[in-house]
Amino acid sequence: MYLNLPLFALIGMSFAVDPSQIIVNEVPKIERIGVHSHISGLGLDEKLEPIKNDNQGMVGQIKARKAAGLIVKMIKV
Repeated sequence: MYLNLPLFALIGMSFAVDPSQIIVNEVPKIERIGVHSHISGLGLDEKLEPIKNDNQGMVGQIKARKAAGLIVKMIKV
């Protein structure tokens, strides 16, 4: 049985489901890369200036890193 109704129209209705009609599709596994995987900091010093030759994994995006560093400081206070 197929109903072409919006979901809210189906609320409160009950249906008998034939298990042989249920189709289960496999969901592909998504590999996630966590922030902790290769970035250990924002690459900023205590004055929110980029650290030269840092080895923290951050490259470029200086303004965004400074903004993120400011937010981190505000949260820590």
